[in-house]
Amino acid sequence: MRSCACARRAHRRRAGHADYGEDYWADRSYGALDPRATCGGLRSACVIRRAAESARDRDELDSAFAALADPTRRAVIRALLRKPQRAGELAQVVEMSPPALSRHLRVLRSAGLIVDEGVREDARVRMFSIDPAAFAPMRDWLGQVEDLWHEQLQAFKAHAEKSRRARKGAG
Repeated sequence: MRSCACARRAHRRRAGHADYGEDYWADRSYGALDPRATCGGLRSACVIRRAAESARDRDELDSAFAALADPTRRAVIRALLRKPQRAGELAQVVEMSPPALSRHLRVLRSAGLIVDEGVREDARVRMFSIDPAAFAPMRDWLGQVEDLWHEQLQAFKAHAEKSRRARKGAG
């Protein structure tokens, strides 16, 4: 997990813990652990640093999402999530000829989502499996998007409640 305060708040929110807000932290002296010391909220340097990915990270995300845009490739990933398989087995699972499937496997390999390893008994056989580390940047990026939407929806909720209270007070 990222160590910034907004990441800790997002983790607590996903885990079902209460978000105590700034008033809770005001009376506590946690030094470097104080969320206010590392994060100022949605527009803080903390969020900006996380959003400013390197060009290599953006390229990895782009190639991974482009590879997963095809339903056949998503079916291959689902099959490989169950267990590592040979290309012939994958071709049967996705109901495709092995030559047609090889193109999809090449795209998934170049995106880094799957790896292939040789089998000792037969050098001609390649076993394909998922590379879990390749999915971490996507998970992190989606977490950032989820955090942004949560913050935006909370701000909208607060605005709607404030408007409703103002109408009740005036009417």
